[in-house]
Amino acid sequence: MRFLGSGVEGEVSIIGVPFDGTSCFRPGSRFAPDGIRFFSQNLELFSPKLGRSLEEVAFRDMGNLEVPSTPEGMFDVVYENCLEVEKPVILGGEHSVTFPGVKALKERFEDLTVVHFDAHADLRDEYTGTKLS
Repeated sequence: MRFLGSGVEGEVSIIGVPFDGTSCFRPGSRFAPDGIRFFSQNLELFSPKLGRSLEEVAFRDMGNLEVPSTPEGMFDVVYENCLEVEKPVILGGEHSVTFPGVKALKERFEDLTVVHFDAHADLRDEYTGTKLS
């Protein structure tokens, strides 16, 4: 795997994808993985609703992937790396980082569920003349 950092062993792998190659409004989403990690230091670990703590989950932070500047190149790197880990959690800022991860997981898990956090999903067939936006 081509990661910039690595963590301890775990079933859930956090993968940062610092990419904003198809941003059309404000570039900078490439900084989101590190920003999410920084602000997650204040995350409450215990869920009263579930009666469980995140400390009970075996996870590792794999750091950020080294991704090419083209969408196609980024897709290949994310896809290949998501095939190699058991349960990836992708941290990215730009919407296009979701597609290759979901594609890889759909090949492995027939009954796949995706949890997508975003202010808007950008589910258009194309935007500004490209499907890779």
